[in-house]
Formats: sequence, C-alpha cells, structure tokens
Amino acid sequence: MEGKEATQASQFLRRALQLAWKGRGAVSPNPLVGAVLVKNGRIIGEGLHRNYGGKHAEAWAIEDALKKGHSIEGADLYCTLEPCCFTGPEKHQPPCTDLILRNRIARVFVCTVDPNPRVRGRGIQILQDAGVEVTVGILASEALALNEGFFTYQIMKRPFVHLKIAQSIDGRIAALEGDSRWITDEKARRMVHRLRATYDAVLVGKNTVQLDDPELTVRLVKGRNPYRVVLDTHLELPLSSKVFRTKDPERTILITTTQSVSLERSSIEKDPLEAKRKALEDLGVRVLSVPPSPTRPSLSVVLHRLGDLGIRSVLVEGGASLFTSFLRENLFDRISFFIAPMVIGKGIEGIGDLGIRRIADHLRFDRMSFHRVGNQIMLDGYRSGFYEELYQMATLPLLANSKPIIANPFPPSSGKTPETSFTNGRNLLPLGLGR
Repeated sequence: MEGKEATQASQFLRRALQLAWKGRGAVSPNPLVGAVLVKNGRIIGEGLHRNYGGKHAEAWAIEDALKKGHSIEGADLYCTLEPCCFTGPEKHQPPCTDLILRNRIARVFVCTVDPNPRVRGRGIQILQDAGVEVTVGILASEALALNEGFFTYQIMKRPFVHLKIAQSIDGRIAALEGDSRWITDEKARRMVHRLRATYDAVLVGKNTVQLDDPELTVRLVKGRNPYRVVLDTHLELPLSSKVFRTKDPERTILITTTQSVSLERSSIEKDPLEAKRKALEDLGVRVLSVPPSPTRPSLSVVLHRLGDLGIRSVLVEGGASLFTSFLRENLFDRISFFIAPMVIGKGIEGIGDLGIRRIADHLRFDRMSFHRVGNQIMLDGYRSGFYEELYQMATLPLLANSKPIIANPFPPSSGKTPETSFTNGRNLLPLGLGR
C-alpha cells in the first residue's frame, strides 16, 4: 500500500485510535477498540467499545452509519483491533465477523491482530475466506501502546507492570526518616493521578502505607479509582490506614502470606491474625493469601492472582524494596522516573541492590523519552525487548494459511541502542491522542 491510499488509511485508523482512547477506564479487562466506517473517501459511521460487556466498536460504527441513513454495502471498515469471531458463555456480544459479512463490507483495515488465542488471526481468515480484503499493521505501534495491558496479559499471562518512581537528583525517594512529602510538585502529582485513572490497579508495599498513609485514589483529576493493592506479609498495618477507609473499600486488596485456616469463631478468638483478617474483611477489604518468596508475597504469584481478578495493568508506586524486587526479577514492563530539582543527601534510595557487579550487566531500556513536567524531568522507558515480545503477536496471525497484507508494521528494535526524545510533555500517557 503506497501513496494516497496509505495516507488515507493512516488518517482513518488514527481517528479510530482516538475514539478507542475515550473508553479508557471503562472496558477492562477487554481492550480499548475504535472503529470508523468509510465510503467514497468519507467517514459515514464511528464507534468505540464504551464499557465492559457493551457493544463492540464495529457494531456502534455500523449502527451510527445506519442512523445517519447511509448504505454500508461496499464500505471500508477501519478498526484498531482484529474483529472477534467466537461465541462463549463468558462473551457478552456476538462475533463482529458475522456483522461485517452480513453488512457486505468490502475491505477491513486493522492495526493489530487480536492476541487472544480464540481469535489470533481467525477473524482475519474468516473475512478473507468470504472475499473481504484485509490489511494488517498500519499504526501497529500506536495500537500496541493503547492496549499494553491487554496484550501483555494475553501473551505473558500477567498484567502489564509500570513502575513509577518520584526521586531527587541524587536518587532518593524520601529523607532518612521516611519523609517524602513532597518531592514532586502538583503538576507531577496531577499527572500521576491521571495515570491512576487509566490503570486497573495501583500497588504499594507495607512500608509505603506506614510512612505516607496514602489513599491511592484519583483526586486531582476526574476519573475512576483503580484497585488499591497493598502487600502486607504479616497483616501488620493498622485498621485505621486510609487505604482501608475509602468510600469504596471493595476496591482495596490486601495481599499477605498468612494463610487462613478457619473462619470459626473459636479460631478467630484464639488467633490474632485471623481476627485481623476478619476485621479487614468486615471493612470490605479483600484479603488474598499467596506463598512467600522468600520474605514477602511472591511477586509472580501476586501478578497472576491479580490477572485472575481481571486486572490487566498495574501501576507500582512504592516503595524502594518493591521497586528493587520488580527490577531484579524482571517483572516490569515500563518504568518512569520523576526527577525533582533537589538534593537530599543521605536518605532512602529509590532502588537497592540488583545484584549487578559489572557495568556491562546494567539494565537496558527501549523507547526512551524525556519530558518536562512542571519543575521535574520525567524519564520514561520500557523493559528491553518488551515491544519485540508483543510485536509478532500483534501483526502476524497464528494460522499459517491466513495471509493478511502487512502494511507499515512497527519494526522491532533489533537490539540496537534505542533512540531517545525530549518533549515538553503534558502527560504520561501512551499516545498523543488527545483526551
């Protein structure tokens, strides 16, 4: 695909991406999806997946076009994700491939393949077998960024993990006795609240709750509250902690290594840990027990348990030992440093010992960028190889006999030193798609 046609396809798919972004915070664990119907070079219908369990983007776009009095036969569909093609008891909507064929749509352009094993190229093959021309891969990079959580879970079977570290120039996240309010200014904190509103969960360790007593809610911007996940190995946090006393306590999850042996009254009275668990549950808090590894809940198990709950993206906000563990175990995907113009000296390091003894073994990051946020510099990057892991699943169908046209795919980094960019950034979101 070249010239004017390629330019138009990019234009329409970019509009579909803009529509998809409007569903943020409302569709997880489903992906964000946008769709645009075009006929004779003009948009005749638009749609997006608005809420979990609701109509899919393709259905909304077709309905929009019909309401406006347009004929859909022969139109082109531009969609950010491969149309679904299966039914099941867990699925709330019918297959979009049936809808596309029933309305005699001529061509379909999709940014990425759906990595769900029940789709992964089958939707494309169904359309091709029926004579529909399918093009895959235009703006694939943007579409991957839009649905990092969805792709990560489908491919790696765990949520997308984003580490957010606010620190001084000399790498301290708090003064020696734990004081950290405030290292960053209000503009940076507002950005973090915006991030919270787009992630399924925020995760912190026990020490962060003890020192800061955070609410972990969205307050400085409009948006829904994420799940609040707290790691507390031995149920030591006081019941008065703000994170347990929010207006929506059912969205607080406390993870411990303490196993619940019985809920009988006699056992609760004899065992203070059982009594603490019962008190937390009475507040509405969900308490989950996982195996230790070795002194705190196993992060790998924690992530899988959160994934089982439908959580597809996790923003890790502290503290130092948690950041260190995620980095050391290579269980992160994105990392963002908010570096404030201050020097603290002796204080709490943001990252501890990673076991690295040679410079050549340092952690590497891809897709690095630098942004000015208020008085801070924000450094943002991805785990080396992360996008390569997602890329093939996003643009190449599972089925060997499915032959979509790959147009302008996002190229893997091929192991070269990643390029960096500097912008006077307004936000820390994956795309400059507007709000």
